[in-house]
Amino acid sequence: MRYVYLGVVTPDQSVAVDRAVFEARERGFVDDTVHVCSRDRRTISLGRFGSRSELLPPAAAVPCVRRMSGGGTVLTGPGQIIISVTLGGGMPSRGRSFEIICGGVSDALNDLGIDSEYSPPNDVLANGMKISGGAQYRRGECLLHHATLIIDGDPAVWDVLPRPAGSRYSDLTSVAECLGSIPDMAGVARTAVERIAEGLGLALKPGRLTEWESERSGIRVSGSDP
Repeated sequence: MRYVYLGVVTPDQSVAVDRAVFEARERGFVDDTVHVCSRDRRTISLGRFGSRSELLPPAAAVPCVRRMSGGGTVLTGPGQIIISVTLGGGMPSRGRSFEIICGGVSDALNDLGIDSEYSPPNDVLANGMKISGGAQYRRGECLLHHATLIIDGDPAVWDVLPRPAGSRYSDLTSVAECLGSIPDMAGVARTAVERIAEGLGLALKPGRLTEWESERSGIRVSGSDP
């Protein structure tokens, strides 16, 4: 499995790379891939069928992108890691893939000393609070799974997003809140990616975006293993 660490990118770049990597995998140009980034500014991330009409009034001042995957609306930014797993052919079922990938994030958090658990269908909880969530998009024989991991929480999140009714968690938390300090984000990302690859039974190989993916996405940050 190719691992591409993009670092900090713009919101538009992040969704463009998602699409380029997915299309490259569909065409057989690349192997299964996991790429990781953080967005350089606070951004509303709408699910495939989400609507801005569901947001609170302060959201009007926050940039918005629509991701390929489904799921609910989330607030992303420099304090979050976005892990995008793209698989093609022989991929696990929906339930099993959530279990593996969310479970990999949970295992990585436990490795860091944070007591966490996978909460089906698509969350990871620490101390009863959400620290990571997942969403998917499938087309043909390809899968894109998004996993967000809150490294440093945004205190204004509930000024923008309505609190979900009937949720399985009491609130949001972050790695920094659980550990008492902000860790090295690239290191956390590497640990999570290693655990996800292990769960999928795939060997992890550091890599970069191909020229085709760079051209397709319009992003010249090709990425590298930190």
